[in-house]
Amino acid sequence: MRVYLARELQDSCRKNIVRDHELEHVSAWKSHFRIGAKLLEEPLRLAFSQPRYYASKARAQADLQPWVEGILKPLHQRMMKSVVSAHRAIDSPISYNHVKNRLRNCPPSANGTL
Repeated sequence: MRVYLARELQDSCRKNIVRDHELEHVSAWKSHFRIGAKLLEEPLRLAFSQPRYYASKARAQADLQPWVEGILKPLHQRMMKSVVSAHRAIDSPISYNHVKNRLRNCPPSANGTL
């Protein structure tokens, strides 16, 4: 995962504060992927452990994609809802106020900008 910081962030104090905030987002993604992989093991094993039989390749192709999507879509939606919630907490007004307060404690930059 790559994190891009604005070029305007020239001094290390401000850059580090913004980087820390962005790394919270990275951490949220990582933890959700890790937890999601564990939580998905059993439902996926149950859903895909039984063989399916088809009279022809064409019938299998016609059935399998909608069947698999029907299983995966709700699991994906539930995981993404949780991820979005985590990112909203990171970007909450309280969180941004904390970041602003930390930025105010940085020494003034040489050129008067961020």
